[in-house]
Amino acid sequence: MWLLAYGPAILGVLCYRRWEFWRWVVAMFAWQAAAAFLFASHGTPDHPEGDGLIIRAIIRATNNGPEVAAVGVVFLVAFYVGVVILVNAMRRAASAPRLDDGETGNASNGRKGLELVGLTLLLLAMIYLSPREAPPTLQLKSEEGAVLDEITATLNADLPKKLDDVTTLVGVSRSGTTLIYDYKVNQPRPTAEAFADDFRAVLAPEVCKAQKHTLASGFSYRYRYVFSGNPQPLDFLVDRAECAPL
Repeated sequence: MWLLAYGPAILGVLCYRRWEFWRWVVAMFAWQAAAAFLFASHGTPDHPEGDGLIIRAIIRATNNGPEVAAVGVVFLVAFYVGVVILVNAMRRAASAPRLDDGETGNASNGRKGLELVGLTLLLLAMIYLSPREAPPTLQLKSEEGAVLDEITATLNADLPKKLDDVTTLVGVSRSGTTLIYDYKVNQPRPTAEAFADDFRAVLAPEVCKAQKHTLASGFSYRYRYVFSGNPQPLDFLVDRAECAPL
């Protein structure tokens, strides 16, 4: 994606060395940076670090509901409309009368070479800093999967289990390397933001401490709650990334 700005920047170094052209190149870099750092969607529920800041916030607020896809479609349309506008502006600037052609001729090949090297380093830095795709899921050995299945079967044998006046643990399952705990809560459903904040402040540190060895090995724990009057669950994933700040 960064080539949309890198290509015109090369033309700016070699041919169009004037601000009328370069301001649109800078705008393209800014446009792509905003898209990458705010709206990237390379993450997964287990590894959200690949998502941009806005997409990650929407996923948390809607519990990864259909609003995420709607925002993604709107973003893609807006992004490519912006790209077309910026490319058209660069084309007009490049074809405008050249009142300062002497500047292009005066730039030495050495200076142009250094500028190209600088642009390439900038491109590599932006690629490095951009949100990346989620790491591949840890592959379970057959015996490890069997152990996890045995753990879930043992836990489920004693369920459902009432934990307090309003909370009941109703089931335990696994998805790959993630153990999933399902709860039913006999009280009104909070907002997704309030739920995430409360879990992160109270329960997540306890899980991080108690399960630090399994978390370090790449396993994770998802806690899923269904509240009274609303069948849509709220969930919180505790993994190595979540526990890192603690």
